[in-house]
Amino acid sequence: MGSVWFPRSTRYEGIEVLTGIASGERQQDGTYPEGTLNYLVNMQLREFTEKLKDFGVSEG
Repeated sequence: MGSVWFPRSTRYEGIEVLTGIASGERQQDGTYPEGTLNYLVNMQLREFTEKLKDFGVSEG
């Protein structure tokens, strides 16, 4: 089995082709449009950050 790759001008276009989800452009306020891949990645990173903060807090 061979692979056929089409040239993409940016990695974001390649991500869109591979995932079928729009990558999303960063907005002026630093966020990404809801439902885009970059939005989902950003939300996951925020969740990881919160969990790490909570992990570092000692009880009592």
